[in-house]
Amino acid sequence: MDALGFPATRSKTPGGAEGGAKPARAGTRTTSRRALLGATLAAGSAALAAACGYAPVDGIAPARSYRAPRPAKLSIQLEGIWDTQRVLREKLFPVFEQRHPGISVTLTAGAVDLPQLRRQAASGRMPDVLLFGASQVPAVAEGKLAVPLDGRIATWGHLGDFLPASLVSSQWGGRQWGLPLTVEVRMHLWRKGILENAGFDRAPGTWDEVAEAVRRSVLVERGSIVREGYPRPDGWLEFSAALATLGKSFFSAASNAPSAPPGHATAAPSQTAGAATPAAPRPAQVDIAGPEGMAALNYLLSVFKATRPAGVPPLRGRNQAAYPFATGALAHTVDTAAPLRALEQTYPAQMADVLIGDPPVPGVPGVPGAAAGAALETTPAPTSTPTAAGKAPNGQTAPASKIRPVTLLSSEWLGVGSQSPSQDQAWRLIQYLLEPASLAAVNETKSSRAPRKSLSAARYLRAPHLERMVALSDRFGQPVPRVPDQAYFRDTLRSMAEEVFAGRATVEAALAIAARQLQTETDKLGVSGFWSEADDVL
Repeated sequence: MDALGFPATRSKTPGGAEGGAKPARAGTRTTSRRALLGATLAAGSAALAAACGYAPVDGIAPARSYRAPRPAKLSIQLEGIWDTQRVLREKLFPVFEQRHPGISVTLTAGAVDLPQLRRQAASGRMPDVLLFGASQVPAVAEGKLAVPLDGRIATWGHLGDFLPASLVSSQWGGRQWGLPLTVEVRMHLWRKGILENAGFDRAPGTWDEVAEAVRRSVLVERGSIVREGYPRPDGWLEFSAALATLGKSFFSAASNAPSAPPGHATAAPSQTAGAATPAAPRPAQVDIAGPEGMAALNYLLSVFKATRPAGVPPLRGRNQAAYPFATGALAHTVDTAAPLRALEQTYPAQMADVLIGDPPVPGVPGVPGAAAGAALETTPAPTSTPTAAGKAPNGQTAPASKIRPVTLLSSEWLGVGSQSPSQDQAWRLIQYLLEPASLAAVNETKSSRAPRKSLSAARYLRAPHLERMVALSDRFGQPVPRVPDQAYFRDTLRSMAEEVFAGRATVEAALAIAARQLQTETDKLGVSGFWSEADDVL
């Protein structure tokens, strides 16, 4: 078999037997075919493993206890780039169908939209396998849109090989609702030459230094911006990362405190079981408008102002490429490895000019490591404003002990649809896609990290910038926050940031409005338990 599991072409003798072997007698034909199939699959697994640079792992089941699942027509829905879909359709799914005669797989491309999925579930048209977003598990679990996989995973026995941070995105209510397929790592990408011209000889390590490096990296020609210093800060991902850097989640600790039903007292921990009516979980309390939220949003505002000087319009058409960092229209960026992949494919010689920095933190005096990896400026920088250094306008500062660098990890995960009539076969497909060779093939198309520890040194990850990606995710990795409704939280927080950037609202007012909107939506959905779960701030 070849490196991706396709059967190799075999020559036949004139007599019809492969490799000169004699035809089997009628009484042993079934046994011979089963033995040949087992040997072919074993050889294919070994070849796949060797091709990706890691030790083989156990197959789907030991050969002597293997039981083929019943025939089924499986549908799987996932979002992915064209290269990923091609590998799935042309390489991986044919191998799976060859392993499991009678099971066919149909791929539907596109992200999982929860309102649409609820309609599909109500009409019995839900896909068998779905790739869910990194923040969707609360809505999926509470809406019973997937089945918990704890029993199947325990029997499978490979959970210990998965990165702990990658598993959080599919955990809710003490259960594992799926397993990760990819881990997207958001990195701070800097161009060395531009930094040196701006007076920095290392990657900026504090929020103040980031804003100053961005300001100095903007290139203005003939009254227009021809190179922006940084992308427009994202009110969802960048605000989430900044908030986590300050040791804060979207929800307050009050969400963990149970509330007693009317007319009943909450049982104290020392009371015996049954002495009081069990307390009901308190609805999640959105808490983003405090000093940490103000400091995080002020940081985004300082970066926005630094990369877009007042009164200087951008040059039209220069920043319309899919990856402006790769084309040079963007000096620096914070993104996954996608722009690095684009740069490597278009201008490979420029890869040596890219520096991947540690995630920046507020420059708080007395915090060990607060300026670790910071740029050492060869020319003095102007005095920075306190709002960019982790302080809210009222002078309050995030507790120094909670501040830490954060590399945001987005782990999309595979789950079995709750309305699937072929759940056992769907689980078998998930097992196959999570085998090391399959994971390596999928994640290599996106330059993302595979979620299994045994693939941390896979062949495709041995490029210097991808080795750096693995190191950052191991050292600073933290999952994207889980929220009641990912689309609503994302859109609300992005609108909040845009209102501030446009000057239509102050930081304090925008946070207060967003907090009220998010609380209303959270109460409407009735999702609780955010702090009774493992806090997303790991």
